[in-house]
Amino acid sequence: MAIKAMVLASEVTLSTATDLSRATVVRVLNDTAATIVATLDDTAYAAAESATSYVAKGARTISIAAGETLFIEKYPTETIAGAGLKCTKVANQ
Repeated sequence: MAIKAMVLASEVTLSTATDLSRATVVRVLNDTAATIVATLDDTAYAAAESATSYVAKGARTISIAAGETLFIEKYPTETIAGAGLKCTKVANQ
């Protein structure tokens, strides 16, 4: 089954944590032969929202299997890390 996605930025290979130009939806591809653990961290978002009732989740992880593609929703300033993962900012479908 084909999945449609509007690409909003060029694909990057992660080496450090990034918010991917304030992306709210990210296409994540693991094109390696091994599982890679991705880490999402909302610390920056929580700091910016400190006057609201937002409760920080902190750093969370998800394993992305070899050859797997995921679409991950996140807050604009939330970061994603996972050395070797290929990530692209896409539109919310």
